[in-house]
Amino acid sequence: MNEKIRIDVLTLDSVQCAACGYMMESIAALPDDVQKMIQYKEWSIKTKKGIGM
Repeated sequence: MNEKIRIDVLTLDSVQCAACGYMMESIAALPDDVQKMIQYKEWSIKTKKGIGM
C-alpha cells in the first residue's frame, strides 16, 4: 500500500479534555502493522488552524 489512510481527529483539547485524550491515545495504541498504514493528526477547535481559519 503506497498511500496511507488519513485520520483527522477533531478535538477540544487532548491535553485538558479526557475524552479527547482517549481518542488520541486509542489511535496511538493501534498495533504497529496498522500504524504503518495510517497517518493521523489532531485538530483542536481551540485554535484558528483547527477550525480552518
